[in-house]
Amino acid sequence: MLLKNENNVLPVQNPSHIILAGQSADSKRNLGGGWTIAWQGGDEERYPEDMHTIYTALQQEFPDARIEHVEDLSEISVDHLNAADAIIYAGGEEPYAEFIGNITDANLARDQKDDIAFLSESDTPLILVLVQGRPRLITNIYDSLDALIHAGLPGFEGAEAIANVLSGAVNPSGKLPFSYPRYSGHSLNYNYKPSDMFFYHPDNQNHMKDPNPSTMLYIFGDGLSYTTFEYSDLTLSANELGMEDYITASVTVTNSGDMAGMESVLWYLTNTVGHIARPVRELKHFEKVHLEPGESATLTFDIHPDESLWYPDSNNERIFEDGDFLVRVGELRDRFHLHTER
Repeated sequence: MLLKNENNVLPVQNPSHIILAGQSADSKRNLGGGWTIAWQGGDEERYPEDMHTIYTALQQEFPDARIEHVEDLSEISVDHLNAADAIIYAGGEEPYAEFIGNITDANLARDQKDDIAFLSESDTPLILVLVQGRPRLITNIYDSLDALIHAGLPGFEGAEAIANVLSGAVNPSGKLPFSYPRYSGHSLNYNYKPSDMFFYHPDNQNHMKDPNPSTMLYIFGDGLSYTTFEYSDLTLSANELGMEDYITASVTVTNSGDMAGMESVLWYLTNTVGHIARPVRELKHFEKVHLEPGESATLTFDIHPDESLWYPDSNNERIFEDGDFLVRVGELRDRFHLHTER
């Protein structure tokens, strides 16, 4: 997932010199993670001979550029960094699995943060690629980054995928399937309850507000593209809904940029009042659409009470409640009323 791209430093266009550093820069085992080859990851030489690392994939992706792999950053100067077109730091985690892989500190390793702090002294755009199986905290070095890619554990062909995104051969379209924490011990699930928001922000009087940026670095569903998408014309086929009926919600999505791309259209519902505290938002439907520049598409979501408008009680029985529901897609929202009498 592309999460940050200040001043559109990505994709890297026609570079002559790229500096590559970080523990995952020339590692096959880091791309695979735990339970590949061996429980805690295998030895590097046990991985397929034709498997690329990020280093070799970048050499293949930018054949006319010098890809300089720097293993010891103490050996280079800021002036040397300034002479490059881009700096890519491939950090994250070594392979791990349960038990031995347990951690007590969610922060990115201190030596990696020190490396990034040094690289940020340069005027050259700094791109962080995180190869990791869980979100390691980067808050105190985040502002020094020009671009951020959360690669997760991309697997044996992950290096080519990363290189394709960096070059623009592939327009990224991934969305975060979790909320990326900003601080250790201070994180909210995407479907937090209103009381959770009050716990973090007592002055927040809007129960239906999306998460405050101070509680997480990115929220569920975040993810950038090299193009832009605009949402418009959210409509509901009705504003009153009975138990035997359904409502069709529709929205128009337009590629307003100059590159073809794919957009994941995420539909959220909110039960605005419940006898049991309800999440501020719940993902109920999604659809991914490919759009050429200037192209629009209308997408729909059929809202059926028996599928989307109930929640379980303590006996796992379905609860339906009279009241308003909020529909959200993109930055748009509308509401309808559910009548529960059958």
